[in-house]
Amino acid sequence: MTNIKRIENFFERIILASRWIQAPIYGGLIIASMRYCKIEELIKAK
Repeated sequence: MTNIKRIENFFERIILASRWIQAPIYGGLIIASMRYCKIEELIKAK
């Protein structure tokens, strides 16, 4: 395997791994923002 191919494979693995790290973070942000909006609605209703 050439050096260029090794470097390419290395970056491919990093990009794929970073997507799997980011997915739960974004999921948590979506859930937190939904809960925040719901709590704010409850406070305004009082």
